[in-house]
Amino acid sequence: VKHIEKLIRHVEGLSFELEKSKAIEAKVEIKMNEAELKVSKIEDKLLEAEANYLAKTSKVKNLAEEQTRTKERERTIFTSRSSTNVKTNSS
Repeated sequence: VKHIEKLIRHVEGLSFELEKSKAIEAKVEIKMNEAELKVSKIEDKLLEAEANYLAKTSKVKNLAEEQTRTKERERTIFTSRSSTNVKTNSS
């Protein structure tokens, strides 16, 4: 009988430890979910930053191309006027 009582207490102790382990496991699961959510938010911010960077880079590239075209037009106009002036002065 004492042996059975001892076994019952042992099983009860194991049951208690199992419940404690399950509670700890649940807390760990919650912490992992919170961490995953934070990582997801950080990834979203990184993607947004990358999109902003690409948009700004594209704008800068477009502005540079526009400046190049403008300078080429100005050069063409200046060259055209210069040659017209030379022809006028030669006459």
